[in-house]
Amino acid sequence: MTSVLGIESPAQYWQEVVLPNALHYRQHPTAREAFNLAASLWHLVDWIFEDPRLNPQCQQKSDLQATLRQQCPALGVMHDITTLYKHARITKPQGKVAATDVEMLGATFYFGPGGPVSEHPAEYTVSLEGGEQRPLNELFEEALRFWDGYFRADAGAR
Repeated sequence: MTSVLGIESPAQYWQEVVLPNALHYRQHPTAREAFNLAASLWHLVDWIFEDPRLNPQCQQKSDLQATLRQQCPALGVMHDITTLYKHARITKPQGKVAATDVEMLGATFYFGPGGPVSEHPAEYTVSLEGGEQRPLNELFEEALRFWDGYFRADAGAR
């Protein structure tokens, strides 16, 4: 693996990117923080795919994604939110996200160069195909518990 911005392993990415994103989202649950957290949770798959120690059979990325989504269905939702974040639409849904709902909790305004900027903390609900509705907070926590267990098991194997 190569170093990217000083990050050299999936475990380091987990520690230095994903966990701080989770902390920021919990402190200020805005769309920006939700997108950042979802993307970092999903992109851990890419880091694992590229790490020969964690992907010793050189499993194809689509197979690895399917395996991890089966172990943690919330990762499919992270994929769909990340795809929305990047492309403004879901091209190949993996989490079966049909819609999202937002309940605004307030507004935060920042003043500086370029004029005022606002963010809106909110509670988010994800509607899945078939009608099931899940709070995004629960899906984030499910994915965070999964990855925490994954990295704890990996550390125990060493």
